[in-house]
Amino acid sequence: MIEQEIKDGIRKVCNVSKEIANFYVDNNALVEKLNDVPKDELDKAWKYYESRSGVIVDLRREVLNYLREGNKLNLPSLDGFVLKHKAGKENQYRSYKTYFSFLSHNNILWT
Repeated sequence: MIEQEIKDGIRKVCNVSKEIANFYVDNNALVEKLNDVPKDELDKAWKYYESRSGVIVDLRREVLNYLREGNKLNLPSLDGFVLKHKAGKENQYRSYKTYFSFLSHNNILWT
């Protein structure tokens, strides 16, 4: 049975890896996944971010709050959040190349 458990574990890791790789190239898949995060997980992430601030943290916090309020993201709304927070701070966003990199902290996407 141990061998089968190892194979199952490897298969799960591969599936999560494929899903993560897809988030780097498909913003719609990322939006769908964010919309599926359970409220209790959003609340946990909110507790982490609510007393913090920073260029990326402020974006994450606003998106989290939007989702916590029961709203659903779509690509135009996510674009709006990013553009709003990026305006005038473009240099601070240089190391963040994808929407996934903006929003992937704290494992809120696969809890």
